[in-house]
Amino acid sequence: MTKGFLIALAMVGCPTVWILLLMPLIARAFGVPYKVGILPFDRRNESLSKWQSFWFAGVLGWGICVFLVGVLIHSFGEFSNKPTNPQLILILALSCLSGGALSLWNYSRHQG
Repeated sequence: MTKGFLIALAMVGCPTVWILLLMPLIARAFGVPYKVGILPFDRRNESLSKWQSFWFAGVLGWGICVFLVGVLIHSFGEFSNKPTNPQLILILALSCLSGGALSLWNYSRHQG
């Protein structure tokens, strides 16, 4: 019971800390106007440029978060075959690329 709770906490907590705290702090370090956390509710993200959206919302935000969830599922799940380091690198690259592509697609939809 306790082990299952800790696993669930890690699977929810790690991606949440990444997306709400660490990724916005990295963006702010590069001068990108990205809101940290979810509070206060009335403060919104300022408009990001196309490439800021690609790198910080797509690659760092969505891509790394999806990668973290996948790695945690494979790490804590009862799978017989764990991914090797080259497979992890490939999954990371594909997650980041798809996150960036999704961000560019979404950016073009909202700008036009």
